[in-house]
Amino acid sequence: MFKSILYNVTLVTSLFLFTSMCFASDFDNYLQAIENGSNEERVVARQMLKREGIRAVPPLIELLQHEDQLVWRNARNILADIVNMVAAAPIDEDMAKVIENYTKSRNVKNHHRRSFEALPQEVKERVEVTDSLMALVLDENTPSHAVIEGLRLLGVIAPADYGLVGLIDLLEKPEYSGEVYSAVKMIGTSTELPLSMLVYYSFVTRRIELVEDYILKGGNWDTGINLYLDGLLLSNAQHHAPSIVGLARFGDATVIPAIMDAVKKNPELEAPALMGLNDMQGLESYEALLAAYPETSQEMQLGLLGVFGRAQHELFLPLLLENVGSDDVGRQTAAFNALVQSDLPGGVDAIVQYVANRPEDDRKFEVMDLLAYADRLHDKGAKAAAGKAYLGLYRSASHPDDKDIAFQGIKRYPSPEAYDLILADLDLEKLDEVSSETLIALNVMINKESNPEAYAKIREALYGIIKETSNVQSVLNMAAKQGASDQFLSMLGFVQDWYLIGPFPWSSAEGFTANPVGAPVVDLKASFSVDGEPRTWKKVRTGQIVNLMGLMGAESNVSSYAYATVMSPAEMDAQVRVGSDDGVQVWLNGESVHENNVDRGMALDQDIVNVKLKKGENKLLLQVSQGGGGWGFMCRLTQPDSSPLSSNN
Repeated sequence: MFKSILYNVTLVTSLFLFTSMCFASDFDNYLQAIENGSNEERVVARQMLKREGIRAVPPLIELLQHEDQLVWRNARNILADIVNMVAAAPIDEDMAKVIENYTKSRNVKNHHRRSFEALPQEVKERVEVTDSLMALVLDENTPSHAVIEGLRLLGVIAPADYGLVGLIDLLEKPEYSGEVYSAVKMIGTSTELPLSMLVYYSFVTRRIELVEDYILKGGNWDTGINLYLDGLLLSNAQHHAPSIVGLARFGDATVIPAIMDAVKKNPELEAPALMGLNDMQGLESYEALLAAYPETSQEMQLGLLGVFGRAQHELFLPLLLENVGSDDVGRQTAAFNALVQSDLPGGVDAIVQYVANRPEDDRKFEVMDLLAYADRLHDKGAKAAAGKAYLGLYRSASHPDDKDIAFQGIKRYPSPEAYDLILADLDLEKLDEVSSETLIALNVMINKESNPEAYAKIREALYGIIKETSNVQSVLNMAAKQGASDQFLSMLGFVQDWYLIGPFPWSSAEGFTANPVGAPVVDLKASFSVDGEPRTWKKVRTGQIVNLMGLMGAESNVSSYAYATVMSPAEMDAQVRVGSDDGVQVWLNGESVHENNVDRGMALDQDIVNVKLKKGENKLLLQVSQGGGGWGFMCRLTQPDSSPLSSNN
């Protein structure tokens, strides 16, 4: 273990004195809003505080250490905005040398400080914010979540030649080692290379630098790997750590036995081996790691669980699930953390169960992990797993804000287990205050027979939304995310079952005068010939759009016909709403009701035709023309006010 290097960093305040002190009360109010304001106040505060620049960094770093995750997450987001702005300051080669000398010597040599003070203001700001973040992560009293977030921010802002040796001690802590490695790799520092973070004597550093450069130039992989293997065999132990990291970083499945053998002989190599194995990719490497896992020490196995989680591959899921169910508390914890990092939907039940089993007064950080995991499942579109995660969060969280976030997720991705919870919270008289997405989720979930009142009111609220054409597409998009496209296509009156025939020759000049199929009376068993090729009616089931180009090929100067039967519960006024690319003619029950010979792209409800439906079966026939380019149509039937034909849809 390397001797800890004292890193005396004092938060620089002189820079902040140059910042205008106007609106100090507003500044303090915004900080107060981040800590205990409403959601709306926090949104405003975030927008305003990031404009304060580095003046806001010290108090935001304090808030980043807050125990309330809503507070520190907001502080983290504002800091990230500021860091991204400050990190844009360009640093040339001469500036980099000044920064390297200054950060290594600090105030020991006055001429280094004088050179640093002569740098452009924006470059000094970048170094000074880096100083503040280094002080945060190196303070042994900093909460673990703040250390992790500070390391991630350092990876963005730290100049490449900033002295980073102070981070070496953090590598000895498994919960931080991966973040340290990622930060150093992002920084791309030339003073402490990622591969030599553990061994930084000049000879070893130079050797690793040469091998890494040699491999990265291309065409030298075999030779480079052999150099790393040689490093493991040398008697000088200073070569072992960088060699094993290099093997893991650049090697493939074939080097894993050598890595594991070296670790078995020298347990001190576990940390660098795990650091390098984080970079391994590919199914063969993953399979080799799984094969080697049972023969490694318990400490190495716990570290490998983290590697497996960060790999985010389904191959590791069974092993992670096995360990999270272990009687060993250490294995449970390591596997839980790995499952959360894996973002694998298949881990949701085990993650939820682990959090639920934690003592209620001692699961704050696990609840935060579950929230982050649920949000990432949402981002990935893993609907069922996200619903389970949000439900587990709702049951395990104690903070009202966490429960509110969880409940919104539950309504977005409802599950059978959440049915009673949602209904108990639902105010049927205030559905106009419920979002479209939530209404769609409720409509999908609620059973008409078991809860007719709620079902009817939810449908009524939905009808109010979909009466506007502008809302129809967004409703369909939201329904698709919940796997309910067919249900909502039917509700919105889209005709999906068609008989199609074509293509037939057509010209814009003649329009719809030609009638090759005998419209409006059609015989679905009839066959026609075009240039010796047969044309017969084919039955298809479509979605919102009938893609004629996909069904009939890329054609020009042609038309096709589409026939469907539509059932009406009674004789009633209605509307046929058609969008087409290009023109369209419409017949209903043998009568031509619409004709539009036009060259256009398709859009929802382009043509709206008032018609009268008879009770029972109604025969609908369309002819759709094609000049060139795209080709297709969509058609739906509604009541005159654009509501569905029947509330039973």
